[in-house]
Amino acid sequence: MMESQVLPNILETKVGEIARLYPKTMSFFDAAGIDFCCGGKRTLETACIGKKIEPTSFARELNELIAQPDDEIDLKALTSLPLDQLAQHIVEKHHKYVQQQTAELLRLTAKVSRVHGGEHPELLEVYSIFQALATELAGHMKKEELILFPWITRLAAAERGEIAYQQPPFGSLTNPIGMMEQEHDSAGDGLGRIRELTNNYVLPQGGCASYWQMLNYLEEFEKDLHLHIHLENNVLFPSAIKMEAQIQSPS
Repeated sequence: MMESQVLPNILETKVGEIARLYPKTMSFFDAAGIDFCCGGKRTLETACIGKKIEPTSFARELNELIAQPDDEIDLKALTSLPLDQLAQHIVEKHHKYVQQQTAELLRLTAKVSRVHGGEHPELLEVYSIFQALATELAGHMKKEELILFPWITRLAAAERGEIAYQQPPFGSLTNPIGMMEQEHDSAGDGLGRIRELTNNYVLPQGGCASYWQMLNYLEEFEKDLHLHIHLENNVLFPSAIKMEAQIQSPS
């Protein structure tokens, strides 16, 4: 299939938009170290240059992947959910996962840094970063569950005509969304630093079973958070802002 038949002007397309339209590209971006969630507002060309990747050849490979038969219907269906259902999915799937895994990862990072920190002092920073990250995410998710998501749910119901539209007390959804996106950036930076410190989650010589388990759990946590933030930054949030604008200023 020719490139023009797949995604024209792909280099000028935002990375987050590519991931939204073609979910199978997310693992491709991950492998290249390109941030499609927190950094989703950058164009593909800008993202490639930032990672010292030759843009044209990368775009060609990406379009070849896009042209292949799609086997990720479930994720595509997920991004097409009504906004209130998508918010509920994020809470039930990703928020619960974060809550469950942070407790176990705090235990593992503390244990591994204590046992191996003398030989690998970078583990002390891993533990410190993850401690801060766990605290930040707990507060972040609570704000989403108690403030932002309920207003998005009301907005979706108003758009369907089920209830009257009510302007939120914070004026516009853009205000809490901007704060959530900033906090997403902070979480992404923290996990990116952990990836660097652990040499892309590679077990060093002499690492024990707990060390191996910690690295695997951290990598899994990062992948889940990438999808979690992608669904919010690139799907839920822009759709909610667009819906709010349409309700406030109907054509």
